Amino acid sequence: ENPRLEAHFDSLGQNVENSLSMFLEFVIKTYWKDDQVFRSSIFLHDAIKKELRMRVGYNMSGYIDYMIPIPDEKGNVGMAFDRKAPMIFDATVIKHEDRGVDSSKVWKEMKSILSVPILDSSNISLGVLSIDTNKRYSDAKFDEKNLNESLMILTRAMGGLLEGRTS
Repeated sequence: ENPRLEAHFDSLGQNVENSLSMFLEFVIKTYWKDDQVFRSSIFLHDAIKKELRMRVGYNMSGYIDYMIPIPDEKGNVGMAFDRKAPMIFDATVIKHEDRGVDSSKVWKEMKSILSVPILDSSNISLGVLSIDTNKRYSDAKFDEKNLNESLMILTRAMGGLLEGRTS
């Protein structure tokens, strides 16, 4: 764990939260034209509670899983955080409970999730960018190598922004 994050990200500040919100909208509108079926969120690690807490979201408001905390070892988000690599979840094949998440607390129409870790300059996980949709992962293009590489570059930049908040 990153010792500078022991207090976690209680107060990011309005400018940082606005930047992260704009980032989410940019990602969705850049990669997917039909953004109404795509939702995105940024989860940041709470080292004290050992959970990933949603801090900002795009197309998330009003859904049952808006602002849901996830234990840092559970779900697709927890796997990406732990493995420090993009992870794809196909909800048409795997149940949320198989990854330790209560399906009654998840958007019912969700068919796939792409989770990309947010890493700092020392390769320590700070959080996760999560994108989900009511489309199968192949239809959403979640398995495209260029998409995953591009998102890793963008989340590295986000990690730099967040790391600057902890120095």
